[in-house]
Amino acid sequence: MRLAFFGDIHGNLVALEAVLKDIRTQSPDMIYCLGDIVNGNVWNKETTDLLRESGIPCVQGNHDEGIGRGRTAFPFMHGSLEEEVWGQMAAAYTLTQMTANDLSFLRSLPRTFSLPVQSGGKTITVSGGHGIGANNNKRLYHFLPDATVADAVQGIHTDLLLTANTHFSYYRQIGKGKDRVLIVNPGSVGQPREGSWAATYALVDISEDAVQVRFRKVLYDLDLVMKAIQQSPLPLHYAARLLRAL
Repeated sequence: MRLAFFGDIHGNLVALEAVLKDIRTQSPDMIYCLGDIVNGNVWNKETTDLLRESGIPCVQGNHDEGIGRGRTAFPFMHGSLEEEVWGQMAAAYTLTQMTANDLSFLRSLPRTFSLPVQSGGKTITVSGGHGIGANNNKRLYHFLPDATVADAVQGIHTDLLLTANTHFSYYRQIGKGKDRVLIVNPGSVGQPREGSWAATYALVDISEDAVQVRFRKVLYDLDLVMKAIQQSPLPLHYAARLLRAL
């Protein structure tokens, strides 16, 4: 069985369309979105519409929750006071684009869901969440020590934990025996922070004997996206961040 996972789109419709096109070439059995559909680019309504119409199951990211509740200030990462102001400006701009139905859709998304996958008589449980479980603000960074991560996922009984929110793709195994968990972060479609602006997603192949994780990086029309940001009310910070990919 092959599963495709992506997340952290942040209104970057051009990147999302490129990722979905590439995913189709990989013939997955199912596709899942790990949240943060909106906020940070200019196509927030279009991105929401595309995912809603596609029927791809999505979890609710912290930006989806904040925008869905009509907020311009909600918990997300700011490196400085300037970035906090820019973040509130971006959220206010996003809200101008959304209809009541769009906001209702974002509010309706679950924070987590579990997916039992039968493969070769072995059940793999995929627990989706933008952060960890029902907490869509918590982040499992790739650089955290094993002990810290093990403590964070304690009580989550699953073989495979999908998480997003850090915009950095990685996978790692935590624990042993019955407590062993394979953690996978598919990276970011619309705002990667791993040194490249290319959109990133994960393919997970599950067989009787193994689970294989691959990351695919997808190029798209970056110039179009940069120009759209420059011509919008968004702070130029969001265009610069795409170029820096940090």
